[in-house]
Amino acid sequence: MSKITHFLESLGNTSEEIANSLYTKGIKGEKRNSKFCPIIKVIYQEFPTLCAGLTLKTKETFYVWSIRGKRRIATVVTTMLTWNDTQTIDPILPQAVKTFVDDFDHGKFPHLVGDTEKQIAQEAEATLQTLLENLTPEQRLALKNKHYI
Repeated sequence: MSKITHFLESLGNTSEEIANSLYTKGIKGEKRNSKFCPIIKVIYQEFPTLCAGLTLKTKETFYVWSIRGKRRIATVVTTMLTWNDTQTIDPILPQAVKTFVDDFDHGKFPHLVGDTEKQIAQEAEATLQTLLENLTPEQRLALKNKHYI
């Protein structure tokens, strides 16, 4: 077992335990961002000299087949560590880590989302509010009639 695998297993046995460990360590990350997800950031923190070029990739493969005229669809999600976006490397990722990544990317742990993403959302909201405040009554009515506001 590699050092990284052993370290990842020490974070917890469930998605929630991993989230608590990351929170305790002060780790935040970006959703759907292979270079800045919380798992990569905690690996960087623990193994700074090993991690140049390390990313966490999630790949979805869809399979479609037919049995006796009934169509079946399956999705297989593979999460792997890669180096320089090309070479898959050991370690084997524990299932709890894979589950955490999926949960995090789908918004289950908002307290672990990095400040960058929150800041962008807040700036966009402020910009939109400013634009809406500066509309003429005619412009506001036109947008309202089109159900934009």
